[in-house]
Amino acid sequence: MTTLLRSIPDAGAASLSQADMAELLGAFNDAAVRLSAAHESLGAEVERLKAELRQANEQLERSRRLTALGEMAAGIAHEVRNPLSSIRLHARILEQDLGDRPAQRVVAEKIIAAVLGLDLVVTDVLAFAKEMTVHPALVAASEMLGRAVAECTAWAADAGGAGAPVEIVRRDLERAPIMAACDPHLIHRALVNVIRNAIEAMSGPDRTGRTV
Repeated sequence: MTTLLRSIPDAGAASLSQADMAELLGAFNDAAVRLSAAHESLGAEVERLKAELRQANEQLERSRRLTALGEMAAGIAHEVRNPLSSIRLHARILEQDLGDRPAQRVVAEKIIAAVLGLDLVVTDVLAFAKEMTVHPALVAASEMLGRAVAECTAWAADAGGAGAPVEIVRRDLERAPIMAACDPHLIHRALVNVIRNAIEAMSGPDRTGRTV
């Protein structure tokens, strides 16, 4: 019995010393500080994700509205194009009937020019409303310019009447050909718009562009 009692450790010897307590409290404080920092970092990350989600939802809503607006614009453009064709046809007939009355024929020519301008606006609206997909290809710049000039020449002759001399662009074809990597259709529409705007901006009987 005496031997057994002696083998039980003394309660005072098993208690923590002040150094041990200080070390334990220090470790606890460090863990609390790290936990608090992690909590703050997690809260900031949650707020950032909420802001990104809110911004993504706003962009999605804006995209939906633009899509709806494009569809509505396309529908209106199609509805407008049909009566424009009818107005143009009748104005062209009226222009031919007024061949012996130049003063009245000018009015018919102005109607035709206005209709052509509105038709181009409708074309631009339809192009804007349609989903744009770029199909790049390697094409000669002179070829793209030539097609744009040909289209604008026909448009200017149609809008200005049969006797309106219009030279849109003089081209220097002796230069080395320049190849461009682009979407030919989109660049064609851009060139047509630029040349058309230049024609409309010029005044006087001699509307001649610069050599390009």
